[in-house]
Amino acid sequence: MMGNFWWGMNENGSKIHWRSWNLLCKNKGEGGMGFRSFIQFNQALLAKQAWRLLENPTSLLGQLLKSKYFPHNSFLDANMGHSPSLTWQGIRWGRELLIKGLRWKIGEGRSIGCGLDSWIPGLSTFLPICYSGPSHGVVANLITEERQWNIPLLQQYFCQLDLERILTIPLSYFSTRDKLIWHYQSSSIFTVQSAYHLATLLADENLSSSSTSELAWWKLFWSLQIPQKVKIFAWRITHDSLPVATSLVRRKIITDSTCSIHKQAWEITGHALFSCKYAKAVWRSLNYNFDWYGCTSMRNGDYLIHLSLVYNKAELEQLFCTLWAIWTERNKTVTCQIPPAPVPWPSPPVGAFKLNIDAAINASTFTTGVGAVLQDSAGLVTAALAMPIIGNFKFDEMEAKALFHSLNWAIQH
Repeated sequence: MMGNFWWGMNENGSKIHWRSWNLLCKNKGEGGMGFRSFIQFNQALLAKQAWRLLENPTSLLGQLLKSKYFPHNSFLDANMGHSPSLTWQGIRWGRELLIKGLRWKIGEGRSIGCGLDSWIPGLSTFLPICYSGPSHGVVANLITEERQWNIPLLQQYFCQLDLERILTIPLSYFSTRDKLIWHYQSSSIFTVQSAYHLATLLADENLSSSSTSELAWWKLFWSLQIPQKVKIFAWRITHDSLPVATSLVRRKIITDSTCSIHKQAWEITGHALFSCKYAKAVWRSLNYNFDWYGCTSMRNGDYLIHLSLVYNKAELEQLFCTLWAIWTERNKTVTCQIPPAPVPWPSPPVGAFKLNIDAAINASTFTTGVGAVLQDSAGLVTAALAMPIIGNFKFDEMEAKALFHSLNWAIQH
C-alpha cells in the first residue's frame, strides 16, 4: 500500500514501481528515502515484549507463558511448543531480534561461558573470534583475585584481536551478578528505535556498505534548498528511475526505445536531459559547459557525486531546477504527440438503428464537410455518407447549425 501510494495509482491499478521497497526503506544517507519498514518495525515492537519478559519473568504474562511453553528451561531457550498461540509465535519472532542485540555484562563471570556466550563488545556476534581454552570454561576463570584480567591466560586462550577487545571491558572491584544487557543503547536498556535500526542493519548486512564519498554526497543532496518535488525528481535521476523509452522497453511497456521527441537516438536518462536537441538548446542558452557526453547512465549517482566535487551547492541547486524544467517541458511535448484514444460507439438495441452524424468547417478554404454513418444492432454499418460543400461564402455559427440540422433531417428521411 505504501509503495502504491508513493509511485502513484490510476484507474487501471498501480503505476510502475521503479525501485524496490527495500531501497526506499534505506536511510537517506545511504541513498534511500528513509521509509519505515513495517515488517522490521513490527519485529522491533515484539522484541520489546520479549525484553519485558526477560527483565520481569515473574509478571503474570511471564508466569503464564513459562507454565505453558518453557516450564523446565529459560525464556531465551524456549521452543515453539505444541499448538503455539499467535501471541507466543510473535514474541518468539521478536526474541530472535532481541538475542542478536543482547550481550553479557560481566560481574562475577560465573554464568558466562568463554566460548559459547556473547560477552565481548565491539563484534557483531559478541563471541570470540578464536577460543582455545576449556570448552566449559567460564569468564570467572579469566579474572584474578584482585579483580583484574589474567593477561597471560587471555594470551593463551584468545587471539590478539579478542585480547584487545576483552581488555576494554571494565571490571568492578566488587563482584556482582552477571546480567544480560542491550548492547545498542548506552543505557543498556532496550529501546524500539535501536532495535529497529538493528533490524534494518541485519537486513542489509549482505549488501555493500556505502562509501565515504556516497555518504558525503547524500548529505549534501538532502541539504539542497530546492522544492521537495524537484529534490525527489533528482533522487529518481540518481537511481535511473525516470520513464524514458529504454526503461519502458525493458519493462515491456512499449516496443520503441528511440527518443520520444525526434526518434533519432536511444532515449536513456542522459539523452533525455542533456543530449536531446531540446535539452541542448536549454543548456546552450544558459552557457553551461558540462561534459554530459561522458555520462551515458546516472545510476547510483556516480556522475552526480563527481559533480558535488566540482560544483558548489548553489550551482547544484540551479542544475536540478533546470533538469526539472527540461523534463517537465519534455513531458508536455511527448503528451501532445500521443493520439487520443478512440471513443467506442455503442451499438443500438435490437430492432433499432443509430445514426452518427458530424460536420466540420474550414474557414480558410470556405469548405464544409458533412458525414453520416448508420449502424444496426450488431454494429454493422448499413449506410454511410460523406459530402463536401464548396463555395465562395463563409458560414457563421448560426448558419452552420442550420445547415447541419437540415442535412440531418434529409439523411433520416
